Amino acid sequence: MNPFYKYVLKKFLYNLFVVLTFILLLYTFFNVIQHTKYIERYNVNIFQIIYFDFLKLPYSLYQIMPVVIILATVITFVLLVRSNELTGFVSLGGRTGSISTIVVLLGLFLSIFTFILGEFIAPEFQTLRQKYKVEVFEKKKFIDYSKIQNIWIKNGNKITYIDILDPINKNFVKMQEFYLNENKVIKMTEINSGKKIQNKWHFKDIIEYDLTDIPQKAKHQDTLIISNKLLDELSQFSIDNPKLLNIGEIIKFISIYRAKGLNTTQYEIILFNKIAHPISIMIIILAVLPVCMSFSRQYSYIKIVSKSLILGCSYWILNASLISISKTGALNPIIANFLPLLIFATIGVVLIFRKERGF
Repeated sequence: MNPFYKYVLKKFLYNLFVVLTFILLLYTFFNVIQHTKYIERYNVNIFQIIYFDFLKLPYSLYQIMPVVIILATVITFVLLVRSNELTGFVSLGGRTGSISTIVVLLGLFLSIFTFILGEFIAPEFQTLRQKYKVEVFEKKKFIDYSKIQNIWIKNGNKITYIDILDPINKNFVKMQEFYLNENKVIKMTEINSGKKIQNKWHFKDIIEYDLTDIPQKAKHQDTLIISNKLLDELSQFSIDNPKLLNIGEIIKFISIYRAKGLNTTQYEIILFNKIAHPISIMIIILAVLPVCMSFSRQYSYIKIVSKSLILGCSYWILNASLISISKTGALNPIIANFLPLLIFATIGVVLIFRKERGF
């Protein structure tokens, strides 16, 4: 590899590390400050809070990676231009297209790293973080609420079974409640379906059976509006968060809900976003890089930084807008996630081509 390419990569990785460290420390600091309220609420010390927020670092890294990439790219190439190193390289016959290719390939490796981070590492740390909070802070037994099918939970003298739970749309299909007296089932309630509207659960087709002697139907209701703490806790599990699920689990959600005839649009959005988010790192480098490289005497650092940040923000605004439209069912989730990548990849290629031609 050309020595100058190695120099650029080392400079880029160094700036990436510095920016990443600074943002993570700043983010963690404000998290710790925010969570100091737990000291009084749960009677814990500051070191336990620091450890609790430390467990969030892999997910925080997953989230902020695209922002860090933009800043590292801008800083690296602004410094190269300012020191005339990039100008000297081009004057000696070097090509900006070659440098762009090398840096974009580095972006590909960073995209793969981010994918692995979000798919395998961050979810494990987030589970540990949840468990730590429940067991150490709240001093309760940790229950993994990520299971969505064939849920069995015992609470006091009642055992609850739920066939399938949809935590995003806050509804369920088929729930049975078994009431015990001295380990003997004395009553059973069957609920065909339910949905949370505002702060209440709306049950449909409720049948109550008396099992004290001869099993018989005791009561039937078409609808029932009621508060249910257990369902509230179960449905607080949100899969609209990459830290809680991996791709295999999301695909399982989709297949189960489709089999039950439930809407899977929001789950598909999340699935494709798990792929698009890491790829966006490489695409952002591709789009921002040519904006940072300028050989004009009127080179303005503020102007270049502003253009780069505006370009990056434009990607996120477009992506967020299309995903919002997709959630209404008006746009395919694949298009919502990958169209911005295609558009900004095209912009990047055109800008690099123009830069190579001296425009």
